[in-house]
Amino acid sequence: MKKIVVFLFLILFSVSLFGKEKKKNQLRRFAFIVGANYGGPHRVRLRYALTDAKSVASVLTDLGGVKSSDLWLLKQPNERKLKNSLYKLIKKLKKIKNKYDRVEFFFYYSGHSDEKGILLGRELVEYRTLKRIIRSVPADLRISVLDSCSSGAITRLKGGKKRSPFLIDSTMKM
Repeated sequence: MKKIVVFLFLILFSVSLFGKEKKKNQLRRFAFIVGANYGGPHRVRLRYALTDAKSVASVLTDLGGVKSSDLWLLKQPNERKLKNSLYKLIKKLKKIKNKYDRVEFFFYYSGHSDEKGILLGRELVEYRTLKRIIRSVPADLRISVLDSCSSGAITRLKGGKKRSPFLIDSTMKM
């Protein structure tokens, strides 16, 4: 009887080790969500930018495959907090990227913007700066969504290209 128990234990242990190795080489998703109702003294305070940001964060953790530990939710940050938080995320991704077959990054901003950039209170984060930082995120896929007025201006920067929509990314393993 002891031999059978030991044998079963060894099989289960081997299966659990194999399962851990398999998990190591899968997809990992990260999300960076920003909500900012206040866009400066000359702008109407938004009512739902923070609510929208929280809702997007909730959907990504509940249905989108993003672990809560891999989600950053910034509420009404200033420029310094936004950049420092992005750089911390980049540092984390550089450490773990080689442990996964695929790393994906999703950036979402809800708030005020103008033709030059996003507005965080009295501060402006230029699209060029934001684009440069997001491009430096070590991920296989980077998606940015700017839910704000004039945010289409970011696509007019050199390098922005209009693409046809897609439903399924053929590089995804199902």
